[in-house]
Amino acid sequence: MKKIETAKKIFTAMMAAVMLAGSAAVVLPQVSSDSIGIVASAASNYSNGFYYEVLTNKTARIIGYTGNIQNGKLVIPSKLNNIPVKEITGNVFKNGLEGLSFIKNRSAVKEVVVSEGITTLMKEAFAGCNNLQKVTLPNSLRTIQDGVFYVSGTPKLKNIIVPGSVTKIDPGCGLGIKNYNEVMTDFVLFGKKGSAAEKYIMEINAMNYKRQASFRTYTDLSINKTVLTLGKGENFKLTANQAVSWRTSNSKIATIDKNGNIKAVGTGKVWLTAKSNAGQEKTCTLTVKKAPTWVKLNKGVLTLKVGQTGSLSASVASDAGCAKRTFRTSNSNIVKMTRTDWTGNFKAVKPGIAYVTVRTYNGKEASCKVTVVK
Repeated sequence: MKKIETAKKIFTAMMAAVMLAGSAAVVLPQVSSDSIGIVASAASNYSNGFYYEVLTNKTARIIGYTGNIQNGKLVIPSKLNNIPVKEITGNVFKNGLEGLSFIKNRSAVKEVVVSEGITTLMKEAFAGCNNLQKVTLPNSLRTIQDGVFYVSGTPKLKNIIVPGSVTKIDPGCGLGIKNYNEVMTDFVLFGKKGSAAEKYIMEINAMNYKRQASFRTYTDLSINKTVLTLGKGENFKLTANQAVSWRTSNSKIATIDKNGNIKAVGTGKVWLTAKSNAGQEKTCTLTVKKAPTWVKLNKGVLTLKVGQTGSLSASVASDAGCAKRTFRTSNSNIVKMTRTDWTGNFKAVKPGIAYVTVRTYNGKEASCKVTVVK
C-alpha cells in the first residue's frame, strides 16, 4: 500500500505539471490505483489495455499493458487509435513507478502474436513471461534486442520462426537460453539460410560446444483455399505446399482428416487450420450452408458456329452452398467440354444439338440446349 500511495503522489504531481504546462496535448485513461504504476510519463496514451507514446515520426511505441490475457494469448496490435505501432519497449509486463509490477499478467502469457507493421522488439520486451510457449513474428520485423525473451529458469518456448526480414538479433536476446547462460539442446530456431537467425544460432552455440541449439530452414506455408463455402454433406480437399497437420475449430460443423479431406456435417462457420513442422499456421474460413434444393444455369439455350467456344455458370439459392459443380456434354462429337468444374467451358465441334448439364454434389441438375451451326 505504501508503494501505491507513493505512486499516487507521483501521478498527482505529474498531472499538476501538465496543467501548468497548459499547451501539452495529453491523453490519460481513468485507471485504478493498482494500474497507476504502468504510467511511464505524462505524455503516455492509452487504448485497449495498451499504454503507448507517439514518436516524432508519428508512429507508436508500446510502453505497457494492463489488460486481460484471454486464454493465455496476447495479440500486439498493428495500430492504436489509428497510429501505426512500430516498437515494443522493454518490460511491457512489468516496471513502472516505485517498482510496481504486473507479474500476474506476465505469468498468464502463453502465446504472443506480433502484428504486421511492427519493426522492433526493444530490450527485454517480453522478459519474465515464464510461461510463454508460442510466438508469432511478422514479416515486417527488423530487430530483436537484448533480453527480449529472457526468463528465469528454463523457458517453455522451444521453437520459433524468425522471418527473413529480421536483420539483427542481439546474441543476448534469450532465445534458446536457460538459466541466463545455458544453451538449450531442445530449442529449434527456424529461419532462412544465411539470415540473421542462422547467425544467431551459431553465436549462442559457440558459447558451449557440448550443448547445441538447432537451426532449420523453412518454406513459407500456403494452402489452396483460405475462404470456402460448402453445402451440408459436401466433401472437399484442402492441400498445402508442404507436410502439415490439420485441425478444425468445430467438428460439429466440419471435420478434416490428416490428408485435408473435409466433410461438412453441420451448418455454420468453422476455421480449418494447417500447421507445418516449423510451426507456421494457415487457416481456411469455411462457411457451411444448407444443401441446395435446385441449381440453375445462366443460359437455357445457346447457338454457336463450328469452332466457337461457349461458357456456362451455375448458381444455387443464397442460403445454400455448393463448391462442387460438375459439367458434362450429351455429345462430345458436337460439343466438347474444355472445363468441367465450377464453370462449364466448351467448344462447338460440328453441326447438331447437344445438351450441357451441370450437377451439384447432391444430385441436383440443370441443362442448356446448345445448337451448333455451320
